[in-house]
Order: sequence, then structure tokens, then C-alpha cells
Amino acid sequence: MSLIPFPNIKPRNLGLLLFVARMLTYFGVVLIGIAVALIAATLFNYLFPPPPISGSTETYSVGLSGIKGGIFIIAAGFFVIVLSNIFAAIVSWESSLSSARHNGT
Repeated sequence: MSLIPFPNIKPRNLGLLLFVARMLTYFGVVLIGIAVALIAATLFNYLFPPPPISGSTETYSVGLSGIKGGIFIIAAGFFVIVLSNIFAAIVSWESSLSSARHNGT
């Protein structure tokens, strides 16, 4: 099992673009992982808040802004993955046109 994105694409001229597509895929997966961790930490903090330090009259609130940020990061991660798929499709298209039967078109 290989963890390399787009392992079957063999570029002739656009190897750098395929490398960028692979790195963007890794970056998108890392973004989604960070977002899931942020959402889990926010929910844990919301469900199990720490007690007030200096007495019973002190009030505090636990916000859920981390969930909004996590959803935004997930959306950004999906956008990066879609962009990398578009780059990989361009490389795949180029490699299919590079054969001798297309006469350099």
C-alpha cells in the first residue's frame, strides 16, 4: 500500500506540477486533521469546563468559536484537495497527449 497521491500518473513535462499536486494533497489532509483536533478540543472544553479559580461568584463562559474556525479550516482543506486534483488532472491530460499518435498537439 502506497501513501503517494496520484501514483499512476507518469508526467513527461509537468513533473513539477505533479509534485505540487501531491504536496497540496498532503497539506489539505493535514489541514483537515488539525480542524478535527480543534473541533474535538473545543467540544471537550465545552462539555467539561474547568472550574472557576477564585470562588463561586466568578462567572465564565466557554465559547464555541473553535468550531467555527474548525469548519472554516475543513472547507479550506477541501478546497486545497480539489485544487490538487485539478493539477493532477492537467498532468494526466498532458501525459496522454504526449504520445506519438498525437503528433505534438
